[in-house]
Amino acid sequence: MATLTLAEKPSVGRYLTAGEHIITWGFGHLLTLAEPDAYDPGKRWAWETLPMLPDAFRVTPTAPGANQLAVIGGRIARPDVTRIIVATDPDREGGLIARWILRHLHATQSVERLWLSDNTPGAIRAGLAHRQPAHAYDGVAAAAEARAQADWLVGLSATRALTLCHGTAGTGTLSVGRVQTPALAVIAPRNRQIADFGPDPSPACAPGAPGRAEPPTRRAGIPKTRPTRSTRAACPPMPPGTPGQVAAVDTQTVTRKPPPLFNLSDRQPEANQRLALSPQETPDDAQGLNEHRRCPWTA
Repeated sequence: MATLTLAEKPSVGRYLTAGEHIITWGFGHLLTLAEPDAYDPGKRWAWETLPMLPDAFRVTPTAPGANQLAVIGGRIARPDVTRIIVATDPDREGGLIARWILRHLHATQSVERLWLSDNTPGAIRAGLAHRQPAHAYDGVAAAAEARAQADWLVGLSATRALTLCHGTAGTGTLSVGRVQTPALAVIAPRNRQIADFGPDPSPACAPGAPGRAEPPTRRAGIPKTRPTRSTRAACPPMPPGTPGQVAAVDTQTVTRKPPPLFNLSDRQPEANQRLALSPQETPDDAQGLNEHRRCPWTA
């Protein structure tokens, strides 16, 4: 009997090959919620069709994902496959990707969840030893599915309503999104403040205004250190070039184990400190190294 392991993307699946396990993978857009035309082919952009509220949401394959979906379906249909291990990313979206794939392909095998937040060999062995039935994570996948449906309901219905209300010939679609629109409401006023910024016209900042110089102050929170009487006596000041003599040498041998491999939580602050990469750029660049063997930030 064989076990099918479903990874999230090819770069993960390639490195998980062992014995009688069958490895396959998906990617983020194998399946998506169906467009409004799938529910009602004659539905027009008109007020009487809004809001759009499907009785039951449908999931449909995307054009880029059709071939890989067929490959996964072939693996699931094998008669020797009696168990499926879901090894997608340990988050809501990873659970939803697997849920949609297995539901769409009508998988009937027992399904277990491999939850990994670290890809070191020790973490993988521990995760495999403590994998849980997939239904233990139904709440996580259901949260992602609810969010996707909310995006559909708000985005598509509100986009059509705003376009019908304010759109004119040549303006195109006026896009609205559950996340996009609130984010723009925060960013746009700030951009206007930056664009409108200019010199302060108040008299205090005018040329020739009276003022006084202040001595520089040290930064808050940094204590000012001074040598104490005992340190001055033990280490008297010596001018440069003063000859000296080594009085004693103390040597010792220390053995240290190499540090463990980076996990995501360790890698992000280190990359930010050394390379000024954002938390999102760090996993994106690591993925580029996995797939293309090059650093995107040096290209």
